[in-house]
Amino acid sequence: MPSAVLPPPPFAQALDALPLFASLSTATRRQLIAASTQRRYATGATLFRAGGQATGLYIVLSGRVRVMRSRNGRQRVVHTEGPGGTLAEVPLFE
Repeated sequence: MPSAVLPPPPFAQALDALPLFASLSTATRRQLIAASTQRRYATGATLFRAGGQATGLYIVLSGRVRVMRSRNGRQRVVHTEGPGGTLAEVPLFE
């Protein structure tokens, strides 16, 4: 019986599509995928706070992530990321 060729998981597809990683070899991207953790967050969950230490790069696979700022006790949305979007990439490379 021939083995089926399975498509790469959504995370691998998302990583392969990011220009940030375009110059990496396939082997290096696969190592990065193997070292990564995929997480699911509840609606309204806080991923990280401004000024806090970044713990990694976030890649949005599905849904939307709102980046919010608080000023004078009021929160406002300053940016939204959808599937394929990334968050916390700047602190990752500083």
